[in-house]
Amino acid sequence: MNRIDFLRAGLNKDSLGLEIGPLHNPICPKKDGWNILTMDILPTNLIKKQYQDNPDVDIAYIEDIDIIFSGSLFKSLKNYGLYRDNEFINGLNCLDYIISSHNFEHQPNPIQFLVDCQNALRNNGILSMAIPIG
Repeated sequence: MNRIDFLRAGLNKDSLGLEIGPLHNPICPKKDGWNILTMDILPTNLIKKQYQDNPDVDIAYIEDIDIIFSGSLFKSLKNYGLYRDNEFINGLNCLDYIISSHNFEHQPNPIQFLVDCQNALRNNGILSMAIPIG
């Protein structure tokens, strides 16, 4: 089993998920039919501008950002709920899975991030994480 298959284990394309910081290499790309929201620290246009001259990033593969990170997952989901989809307004039980690949180490409060994930996931929800070692 490769890395992508491992991170997708148990996920369903039709279920609603959130991928955090996919940049140009998403685990569950929208173009492949995944019902997924993406979250990052900047909107799509600014992410593309930031990486436009980086030879290691093909900006054509950068996912459209749906949710802008607002200091915590909980606050980010609530803000998304206020402006885009009121199903997220309370930040609770709104996702079937969360993909977090190589961003846990950048969280301002990792323990709160895990609590927020637990609260945001529906019953039997999945948190799939890749964390760099070393």
